[in-house]
Amino acid sequence: MRLLSYPTTSPEPVTAVEARLRCRIVDTALDGEIDIAISAAREQAEQITGRWYRAQTRRAEFTEWPETSVIELPCWQPETVVISYRSAAAPADWTTLSASAYKAAALDRLTRIQLVPGQNWPELAGEEWGPRVRIDVSVLAASPMPTSVRTFVLACVAAWIDEPGALLDGRLQANPLHERLLDGERLWC
Repeated sequence: MRLLSYPTTSPEPVTAVEARLRCRIVDTALDGEIDIAISAAREQAEQITGRWYRAQTRRAEFTEWPETSVIELPCWQPETVVISYRSAAAPADWTTLSASAYKAAALDRLTRIQLVPGQNWPELAGEEWGPRVRIDVSVLAASPMPTSVRTFVLACVAAWIDEPGALLDGRLQANPLHERLLDGERLWC
């Protein structure tokens, strides 16, 4: 699922001011790089754990409805699910499927979307329209923010700022020892 947006009310788990204080960085000119490092570390924490640490909306696109009445998406703890599709009647427009036609719920690491009994998936536009089904899932950030995640983000920021080359050539990878901080947060399969 690709990221669509972050709500404006959804901050990063650590601010640049807090990172400068905790990582003992005195140069305020580095705040731009610190902000980039904070975002990168949070995104890595999300990849490693399978959880979200900033509220966001993600989108999955499909060319067909599933063969069954169930869709499972790799998205942890959905807040809202909106399904839109290109209908056979009006293929140029995206039509929103009524929320009463399906139900969505969290199932382990997945968001499970299922048709309500007696409902059918609507008829889609022809194949020439490409992706014809969009599912937008909004998720809330983990609350309260786990201390281990904040520590992971700060450790990554300190390491990356200490080695400026990591910021320049895109090697923003977490130290494997730092990743152990996230073991308690991982969603093990």
